[in-house]
Amino acid sequence: MFCKNCGEQLPDNALFCKKCGTKVVDTLSSPPAMPSKKIIPAKPYSTGKKIMLGILVLIILIFGSIGIHNKKHAEEPAAQPTAEEQQQQPKQEQKETPKKAQPAPNTPQIALDGIQIKKNSWGEPQLHLDIRNTDAEKTIDKYRIVVYAFDSNGLLLKSSINEATCYHGSGESPIAPGETLKNTRSWTLHGFDNGQKFRAKVIYLHYTDNTKWKAASGQDISLTGTIS
Repeated sequence: MFCKNCGEQLPDNALFCKKCGTKVVDTLSSPPAMPSKKIIPAKPYSTGKKIMLGILVLIILIFGSIGIHNKKHAEEPAAQPTAEEQQQQPKQEQKETPKKAQPAPNTPQIALDGIQIKKNSWGEPQLHLDIRNTDAEKTIDKYRIVVYAFDSNGLLLKSSINEATCYHGSGESPIAPGETLKNTRSWTLHGFDNGQKFRAKVIYLHYTDNTKWKAASGQDISLTGTIS
């Protein structure tokens, strides 16, 4: 064994150190014990780290719940319409059906199928206009036209009688639905004997139900022809 004071080796039965005189305590001849290592406890998480960790856990929980909800929603079968809703669907489809295009406002229900001009025995031009009634229900009983005369160079002529720039004509021969004005109805263009080309324009229609049509400003329902 050894002296605990000076480290001198002593006999096993020694009571005092022969070198320093220190009383000997039996330590079973074992070397001095090595000091134990100090265990340093782990530092606790700071407050900031705890907050960040809590936020991260919360975000994970939120996204997890959203994913579960979306999965359940996708697996749910689509709701089937009730019998009442199925009956209402055809009605709604009928309401949504686009309406057919309507005629433009102030469009007359007539067609001009032809124009004929020839001179009578007096050398005056006579004009007939094929006015066809395209209305399916109403009969035309009155109409008015204007006629413009042009020379061979295309210049507008004036009447040799009253200097008028056009001829005004009217008629009362009825035109039934789908029918055309009879060939027996014609207009003699007095004062326009020198005309070579003529343009006839419809400006007014009257029906037997007392409705009427009048050409708007700039509206041109006309045909052009030459003397045959």
